[in-house]
Amino acid sequence: DVEECFPIRVLEEAHIAPISECNLTPDDRRVVTSSYDKTVKAWDMETGKMLWTVEHEGIVTSCNISCDARYVVSGSDKGNTIYIFDTMSATVVAHIPDHHKSTITRCCFDPDNQRVTSVSYDKSIKLWDMITRSTSVTINE
Repeated sequence: DVEECFPIRVLEEAHIAPISECNLTPDDRRVVTSSYDKTVKAWDMETGKMLWTVEHEGIVTSCNISCDARYVVSGSDKGNTIYIFDTMSATVVAHIPDHHKSTITRCCFDPDNQRVTSVSYDKSIKLWDMITRSTSVTINE
């Protein structure tokens, strides 16, 4: 509650390191967070209960939910890797190691959920195609 400066929902099983990003699903029913504790977590906003955790090998620098809320993309500093997983089962559907030459700082879906865009400390922008499962565009400095 903003007026009372009082939390209206406390999420259970919180991260144990700084949170790098958070996103609400389009229907505002779930929130997904990424953290330096090497995890991505999802919670039910009504109950505050954690729905799932996906562990990564390195720090998770970014996460984003697709516009249809079917997928989550995350970027990890270990191996400059992109992960895409199903939001219902938390199953990894794509693992893209060495996607960049340096740490991924942000990743997100395009509005049609067909591509994942990522940016990195290597000063590049990449678009990864969900259908062809390959990098379709690379823009370097």
